[in-house]
Amino acid sequence: MRNACPSPLPAKAACRFLRRDRSRRLRIRMQSLGMRRISLWIPDASCAAIRAEARRESQLLAAMPEEARTMDFLESLVDAGDWEE
Repeated sequence: MRNACPSPLPAKAACRFLRRDRSRRLRIRMQSLGMRRISLWIPDASCAAIRAEARRESQLLAAMPEEARTMDFLESLVDAGDWEE
């Protein structure tokens, strides 16, 4: 059975339109809640060079004499709430 209200747009264009409309509605809803959209560029952990550099930096930090005191301080800031270990 055919759709009672066929889209005047080709299928791909209609799909893009629906995604854009959903995105617009979400953006408006989030803005009304006082939220602001941001984009972040983060290191790509699937890249071997990035993993190697992260490993190197974490080993340097672990070898520092004040590492244990720093980790204790950072862990004291965490509110684990109802997290399970």
